[in-house]
Amino acid sequence: MVAFTRGDYVCENESVIISANDVKKYAETSNDFNAIHLDFQSAVEAGFEREIVHGMLVMGIAESRLSVVFPTSFVVSYETKFLHPVLVGELLTISYVVIDEDLDFITIKIEVTIENGKIAIIGVIQFTNVGG
Repeated sequence: MVAFTRGDYVCENESVIISANDVKKYAETSNDFNAIHLDFQSAVEAGFEREIVHGMLVMGIAESRLSVVFPTSFVVSYETKFLHPVLVGELLTISYVVIDEDLDFITIKIEVTIENGKIAIIGVIQFTNVGG
């Protein structure tokens, strides 16, 4: 496992924009066709500015960046809090900070910040080293 200590950034902050096409593909894969994700009018009627991204799509993208850093590790636990909606086409900034580590495990806090500076999603993911 790559050596990190508490407080280290695991990788550079990532900037991501999730498109309507990304959301459509995720809906098809997950079978989650809730109209707030796919239809502008339905999203507005539900109180959003426009369509919102599936929260787990955002976290899946965030976690996939970590698989490059920890290619021989696997996820032991994954917690997520959704604080604010992520809008389709919105610029996201994702940060990854080590919050705990030992010889067998590393725990990373993922924060997804939306364009207005608010934290939209907080995730805590713990990896272990396969055969480590």
